[in-house]
Amino acid sequence: IDLESLDVDALPIEAAISSITLAELAAGPHATDDPAERARRQDRVQRTEAQFDPIPFDMNAARAYGRIYAAALCCETPPTPGAACGTCESCLDIFDQHRAHPDVVEIDAGSAGSKDEIVRLAASAATAPLRAHWRIWIIDEAHGVSRAGVDAFLKLLEEPPPGVVFVLATTEVDKMPATLRG
Repeated sequence: IDLESLDVDALPIEAAISSITLAELAAGPHATDDPAERARRQDRVQRTEAQFDPIPFDMNAARAYGRIYAAALCCETPPTPGAACGTCESCLDIFDQHRAHPDVVEIDAGSAGSKDEIVRLAASAATAPLRAHWRIWIIDEAHGVSRAGVDAFLKLLEEPPPGVVFVLATTEVDKMPATLRG
């Protein structure tokens, strides 16, 4: 989305952005090693987030967003940088319920958000990616991380292992500790 080239008068009164578009847009900064290009893409993400209201997600949509984001990072044949083709082995492994990508891990924080579980996650997060450039941890229901778990998780978020991306998915942003939202 090139916001500078949009003709605002040509847009419908209400415009919708799909979670796929936002996930691919958000993956953009991670899809380049060039610092200037990364900064440009990050600026575009921030301006887009500032201009559009958040999309209300239910639990399945939040999980799907995490998978789309993971696919955008792991895609073997992206049609454009930061996008997912949906047809390569990595994309199929991420999107198919009966398959699993070795570098994408989903955790339900509602049932696994205790301090002990987060400490185990931290130990596992240090594992290098097996097939992709990134190892993606999708923390579903992130608002369910316990207070003690938040303290352990903050250390991990502040100093993540190389090649690791955390996606915090939640349907209740207001219940997430402010330290995880920032």
